[in-house]
Amino acid sequence: MKTTDLNLVPIFVAIFEEKNLSKAAKRLSITQPAVSKALSRLREIYEDTLFNRTRSGVEPTSYASTLYSDMAAIIDNFNATLSSTHNSFSPINSKRSFSIACIHTVDFFLLPELFTRIQQLAPGITLTIHPLTSSDYENDLSLGNYDLIIGLRPIGNTMLKHKVIMSDKLKACCRVDHPRIDGFNTNMQQFYTEHHVSITHEINRENVMLNSDIEALNARKIVYKASSFFETLSLVEKTDCIALLPSFMESTCKDKFSIKTFDLPFNLSDINMSLYWHPRKNVDSAHQWLRNQIYATAKNYN
Repeated sequence: MKTTDLNLVPIFVAIFEEKNLSKAAKRLSITQPAVSKALSRLREIYEDTLFNRTRSGVEPTSYASTLYSDMAAIIDNFNATLSSTHNSFSPINSKRSFSIACIHTVDFFLLPELFTRIQQLAPGITLTIHPLTSSDYENDLSLGNYDLIIGLRPIGNTMLKHKVIMSDKLKACCRVDHPRIDGFNTNMQQFYTEHHVSITHEINRENVMLNSDIEALNARKIVYKASSFFETLSLVEKTDCIALLPSFMESTCKDKFSIKTFDLPFNLSDINMSLYWHPRKNVDSAHQWLRNQIYATAKNYN
């Protein structure tokens, strides 16, 4: 690729995201013939059609989809260096919008406090919150689906930046008048004999607490896979099923639901909730500021 061909990068990204040559041209403030010419050059370089025509515009080929994350990263990295170099981020004047995906419980406890804090410091900033529907954090952040993820994984080697923001113990809960659990003398055999409710990801119905995460939970008899944390508590107070919950939520959940809590009948390490972001966001001053607000808010739960 020639040096001048680097000008094709934002055009490729615009076409991919807009899926329409006219809209891409308008976004870049250039003519549609210029976009068409750039697309022809891109096809020569990569020896692929890249985009196929549809009734509404164009659709990327599978090869174009593999190129997109790297192309978008080039633009994000460049914009981030400008932001960092010129220190252009001013919280009080910013109109930035951030997208955050998080596990259940965080969206009920941590994020309202975070937004209250942000409203005081940067009233022009908006947040879009998504349920965490996949365990493939690396792909979601690489493609720019989210600015940040708050979750329990990935575990092991990863290119992502991450930091533990909360550590907590897991407890179990059941309805207050459960016929077999008094909350004090529950043993391991009884724990595994009871029916369990678990929380799963929306897309693949994979348990949020994977077997590979916590081996002691392997033998649970899971009879209901819920899509949200509070769905599990509603089921628990109406049935003989039991569920897990982090201890920092214990008092609030007891106030809202007719449940009682008890310690797990085995030793279990604390669970860590971590913040994840793509390395290309590391020097973005606005992104840095948001991460710092999350750290400060999470301290209230540690």
